Amino acid sequence: MEKRCVVFDLDGTLLDTIGEIAESGNAMLVAMGREPRPESDYNLLAGQGLPYMVKHALRTEDEAEIARGCELVQRYRAEMDGDVVRPFDGAAELLAELAAAGWTLAVFSNKPHDEVVKQVAQHFPEIAFASVLGARPGVPVKPDPAGLHDTLERMEARGEHTVYVGDTAADMTAGTAAGTWNIGVLWGFRDADELRSTGAHDIVEELAELGPAIEAGIARHAPA
Repeated sequence: MEKRCVVFDLDGTLLDTIGEIAESGNAMLVAMGREPRPESDYNLLAGQGLPYMVKHALRTEDEAEIARGCELVQRYRAEMDGDVVRPFDGAAELLAELAAAGWTLAVFSNKPHDEVVKQVAQHFPEIAFASVLGARPGVPVKPDPAGLHDTLERMEARGEHTVYVGDTAADMTAGTAAGTWNIGVLWGFRDADELRSTGAHDIVEELAELGPAIEAGIARHAPA
């Protein structure tokens, strides 16, 4: 019997990180002589990797400025109070239920890899993920599917036996390219129209709905 696999995005899907993203982004902007931005701006700036966020927050094409901004954001995040990031209510319980039911679990994020590994270990220490990957040098970030293909390889999984759960167009686009069943969630950074137009097979509004949606998705997607 083929294994059943589910891959989760991290920020805006399993973890509520908008406070961390906005606070570190604004600290970077102030340090570089720019005006801070409303937290709501970061819902659109987040999701396509740190360099994308910094570039658009700074409104610059200067590669040196972008590199400096990324360095500052990561420094500020390392110094921040850990309480600014928390799992969405019910996320840890859902992961435990899926693991107990025999699902193979993974995390794949556009956040820098070291931050992803640290936060997954901190907030979900009881979960034995088959793969935890973030943005790594030399590997294009979502919406490119390269990292998702890496995740599937590490899980020894195929797209047709995998559900991918995320909250942005980048997630849905990458999942479509990798052949997964894509579920968009509405407690993260983007809205239903964006998710649906970029490849979501299903959309859920509440975390309590996600477990049944994953089960239904794999039943519809996996070959008979």
